[in-house]
Amino acid sequence: MRIRGKNDKMDTRRIARYAYRFVDQVSLWQPVRQVIQQLAVLSSLRDRLVAARKQLATPLKELSGFVDKKTAALMATNCKSSLDALNKDIQAVEQKIRYWLGSVRPPG
Repeated sequence: MRIRGKNDKMDTRRIARYAYRFVDQVSLWQPVRQVIQQLAVLSSLRDRLVAARKQLATPLKELSGFVDKKTAALMATNCKSSLDALNKDIQAVEQKIRYWLGSVRPPG
């Protein structure tokens, strides 16, 4: 639909007519429930932590086939504390996800 004569006053009238015409179909905006928001944030965080763990662990596995055992062990030792911390963070996030899932009450 092409509309000629565009200015703020005309736009306001068009919007008002549109709103009046569809007033029976309007639904008020409702904020996202806190539990849904928390679960979304925690799920996203968990995904990022798992991806970081995979980025760190995969080259260690791949490297072990191409270098001597001493070098592979050195690399694994250097990354161990980071991998342990990531695993601990993932477990903490999963625990919080379980908490929020337990607090969900069915509607009605």
